Amino acid sequence: MKGEIELRELIFYEFKKLIKSKLNIFLIILSIISTTFLFKVSISQMSTADKNGDIIRNGFTSNQVFLIEKNNYKSLPSYLNDKSAIDIIQSYQDLFSSKENTITDDEGNIKLKENIYNSKVIPFFHYLRLIDDVYKKPGKEDIYLNEIKKVDLEKEKSFSESINKKIDYVLNDLFKDSNRSSQTKKQYWLNKIGNRTNEYKIGYHSGWSNFLGTFELLNLAIIFICMTLTGVFARESQLGTDNIIMTSKLGKKKLSKAKIISSIIFVSLVFVLNLLVVMCINFGASGFDGWNLPIQNMNLISPYNMNFLTATIITIITGFVYLIGMSTFILFLSEKLKKTSVVMSIVILIFLISMFMSISSWDGLWTHIYLCMPYSIMLETFSESMLGYTLYSFFGVVINIVWMRIIVYAVLILLSIVMTIRTYKKHQCIN
Repeated sequence: MKGEIELRELIFYEFKKLIKSKLNIFLIILSIISTTFLFKVSISQMSTADKNGDIIRNGFTSNQVFLIEKNNYKSLPSYLNDKSAIDIIQSYQDLFSSKENTITDDEGNIKLKENIYNSKVIPFFHYLRLIDDVYKKPGKEDIYLNEIKKVDLEKEKSFSESINKKIDYVLNDLFKDSNRSSQTKKQYWLNKIGNRTNEYKIGYHSGWSNFLGTFELLNLAIIFICMTLTGVFARESQLGTDNIIMTSKLGKKKLSKAKIISSIIFVSLVFVLNLLVVMCINFGASGFDGWNLPIQNMNLISPYNMNFLTATIITIITGFVYLIGMSTFILFLSEKLKKTSVVMSIVILIFLISMFMSISSWDGLWTHIYLCMPYSIMLETFSESMLGYTLYSFFGVVINIVWMRIIVYAVLILLSIVMTIRTYKKHQCIN
């Protein structure tokens, strides 16, 4: 019992050191400022149009876009099925049947006049794009919704069949090899998608989709948070106080654990603080409507059978495990390298390299590695037509990208903690 009390006291002491550090205070403030600014900007740049065709933008203090979108969804069908989808496509195509609505550009393309596009398309753009995405090839941009304009409704048997064709296209493109591993992955998704309904409940969900789509902006805050730990072990070596600490009984047995535990508690609290800022900005403007809608409101071919609330919880858990994984790895570097400046440089370098990396194909070894790297791990995959289908196979066990990310950083946490403690013990032996 006495040892437990002493460990708690050490944890509290190390925590106080972290929270009283002037550098850490500066980094915490910087993380909150960056989070506030980035998420405020992302919302302020959103725009839509009312039914009169007037363009409305949020700005830094307004939430008009969300209010208008919420009102626009009330005039749309609550369920997207064969009938409602075909009706929407027909209504869109009818806009082009009147010459009063269209113009012809220099290349001979027929387009809607600006006032018609603003009043008839922009207010329902998210809904129309959801349908348009079913007909376009993955990775292709179609901001003018040309794909649904080209749909031959006389030959279109059913909208749900078009969704299945798109899913088949994605699966055949990703898992085109005839080897056993590729076919096992393909069957994994076929089993997941097999029980899907032919209609989806559709509604206003801007707050949730915006949260998932912009969650990656927290990467900058995570960089600042991780930088607070660069001197946890290294600073004592630089100041020469480690020789004194190693001579104490607690220094040999408890201090490394106390530093690790206090560091995890510290970064977790700062992360939660940033997360609360994000949620206040995002849901304060948009509201919580749509939490129970299926994730297919973002992409109809998404293979994940969950609602927005579940997807958001998983996303937050992924971000949290990622933060702890990087934090414990930095603690290991702090003990191993024993120089705060070197560790901080490595931290910045890791994030910068990850930030500017990209993928050139939907599948392959590099894509699988990239999606689990720092920065890219925060990229939203629930609505991705191709990346959302990424799978990892180990000895016949198939794991999707969502759970693989969590597993990778959970393993990193365990390895980093073990290596930090072992390195710290060797440090004691040397001294």
